[in-house]
Amino acid sequence: MTLALALLATAALGAGCGRSGGGGATAAPSAAATAPDRCAQLAGLTGEVSDHGVARASGSVLTVEAGDFFFAPTCVTGVQQGTVSVTVRNSGRILHNISIPDQGIDSDIEPGKSMIVPVKVESASVPLLCKYHRTAGMVGALIRETPPK
Repeated sequence: MTLALALLATAALGAGCGRSGGGGATAAPSAAATAPDRCAQLAGLTGEVSDHGVARASGSVLTVEAGDFFFAPTCVTGVQQGTVSVTVRNSGRILHNISIPDQGIDSDIEPGKSMIVPVKVESASVPLLCKYHRTAGMVGALIRETPPK
C-alpha cells in the first residue's frame, strides 16, 4: 500500500461516527457507541474526522448519508464479510463523492441524489472518503463483523 493510501486509510478509519439513513436493512444507531472518538478507536484511525456517530449494520444493505462535510453514520460496525450494497444519499447542498481507493471506487453524487455502491468487505475495516472534502473530515469506515469464537 502506498504512503498516500495508508494515510487515507488511517484517516478514514479514525473517522467519527453518527446516524443512519432510512429504509430497508440499514445501520441502526448504537446508543453505547456515540462517543466522539468511538469510530477512531474501533477502526484504529487518526486525522481530521467530522464525527456523526457509530451505527450497527443489520443485513447486507446499508445506507449512509453524505451531508455537507460528513458521512452519517461515520462508522458502520458489524458489517458482514463479502459484498454489501451501500446506498449513499447526498443530503447536502454541494457535490460529494464516495471513494474507496483500494477497491477502485470513485463516484460523484449530486445534491439530492443517491447511488448504490457494491463494497467488498474482506479486511477488518474498509475506509471510505469524499475526495473533495477529505481535509474537512469527510471520512468513514465499514467495520467487519467479528466471527464468533
